[in-house]
Amino acid sequence: MAAPRYSDTAGLIRAPLKPTPSALYNNLALCAGNLVYAHNQSACLLSPSSLKQGVAANVRRVDTPGSVELIHSVAAIYLDERVCFAVLGTEGGLQVWDKSMSFKLSSWALPAGQEGHPVKEAAPLTQFVRSAAVVRAADGASCLAWGSSSGSIFLASLSSDGRLGAAAMLPQQHSAPITVLASAWHSSRGAYTPGHGTQLVSCDLEGQVTVWSVASCSSAQPASTLATCGQPVTGAVVRGSALLLARLGGCLQQYTMPGLILDKEIVAHARWITALDIHPTRELVASVAEDATVSVWHIPLSTPNGKVCCGPSHTACCQCGTSRCPHPMARCV
Repeated sequence: MAAPRYSDTAGLIRAPLKPTPSALYNNLALCAGNLVYAHNQSACLLSPSSLKQGVAANVRRVDTPGSVELIHSVAAIYLDERVCFAVLGTEGGLQVWDKSMSFKLSSWALPAGQEGHPVKEAAPLTQFVRSAAVVRAADGASCLAWGSSSGSIFLASLSSDGRLGAAAMLPQQHSAPITVLASAWHSSRGAYTPGHGTQLVSCDLEGQVTVWSVASCSSAQPASTLATCGQPVTGAVVRGSALLLARLGGCLQQYTMPGLILDKEIVAHARWITALDIHPTRELVASVAEDATVSVWHIPLSTPNGKVCCGPSHTACCQCGTSRCPHPMARCV
């Protein structure tokens, strides 16, 4: 009996894809020259110089004895251009490691039965910490901020030897799991650029964005909020008063803080954007997506009303390994 024949269009079933709470983003960081990423319960470390075509990369796996906590995010935290830590967000809480991932310097346990606003029904049932960023408070202190699956955000001082101070929970603003935290100091990786400010940006799985004014490592107040839109934020970078967001659907959006006024929107990718980063001092932004492309953009963040090119300054296709990929990439709107 001959096999049934199907056309390209007959019998198609179309259904919207939903985001998952797994570590699709916030899972790769450059920490003092080494790449750090998570694999289930273990952090992995490798040197970019070991990445050669046709040669297996030299990866060092970091296991914590007795730990079965799933890692949900990896972040490189720079207090300045020389002092760097690797910070892991896990099911159990937060871990601060030295830049070589040889020693765990401090940790923080997620409170059991954490109080706060109830999360939405679509939120994951398990609790976890995801995303971390460093911000300079108005009193000059270096503060580490991290988010959780309940939408809560925590703040604590971080010393130059990697020790965390007492954690303070900020006033509840999010009702969905936190996806990304950002600040100008965090985006610069410790390199000085004018206008760092004392603002912290938090984003969640429902697309809500909140800008915080950080007074100290125990006090911060919301300055402005973008309401939920159903499009999760998967990446955020800050330069001065400019905020650049990556939405799961493939758009890059530029806002002016603290009022969160939309300046630009770029249809950057055909599929989900999974990562966004910025050069510490230059206006070059890299975006990565599930359309198998890595794009580098020149976006004048210091001039909110400036024009942006209608395509990336460089695009590399992960499928064909060329910068002249036939896949359609971007347009300005």
